[in-house]
Amino acid sequence: MLNLRARGIGNLDVLRAMESVARHHFVPHHYRDLANRDLAIPISCGQTMPAPWLAARMAEALELTGRERVLEIGTGSGYVTAILARLAGHVVSIERYQSLTLGAQARLAHLGVNNAEVHWADGLALPGATGSFDRIIIHAVVEGLPSVFLPLLKQSGRMMLARNIASHGLQPWQRLVALTRNSAGLPIETDICACNLRPLTPGRSAEL
Repeated sequence: MLNLRARGIGNLDVLRAMESVARHHFVPHHYRDLANRDLAIPISCGQTMPAPWLAARMAEALELTGRERVLEIGTGSGYVTAILARLAGHVVSIERYQSLTLGAQARLAHLGVNNAEVHWADGLALPGATGSFDRIIIHAVVEGLPSVFLPLLKQSGRMMLARNIASHGLQPWQRLVALTRNSAGLPIETDICACNLRPLTPGRSAEL
């Protein structure tokens, strides 16, 4: 955890959560030797597990107090889900790939995480019974206003997503941003850090 502190992560609850979640449980076997390094790691279905520093920065920026209901779009291996579960009251995580969903469910059950549920579903077509959330984290680039998710976010809530930033004719670069509402209910974005995430993709996939 000294590396996370050195890179600016100061929230003690986040640091404890990161320390309590053994990353090797979520890393593919052939990358197990990289589990303790601060690197993003490929997982199945063409997806990527975030580096520990980015996972910690996202968790810190969500400003969790232990009571929140959190919606996560893009479960992946379940690594960030497990971290969020140690910081929030309850986590509802959505994954579009069936195999990733089953794998994450098994890992979380093995670790005794009982306040997180993982669903195989289309993150852009959530059922009406989903309810509202204090926090929403989207592990993807979202273009424009996230109109699908804003109605699910409570008035005092906070949403995390990535944006492509134009760079005057060069390759766009990405920034992680936090979205909150002002007193008039209008969304306000706050820059968090650089990231490298995939575009948000509709649909539910049983392949891979």
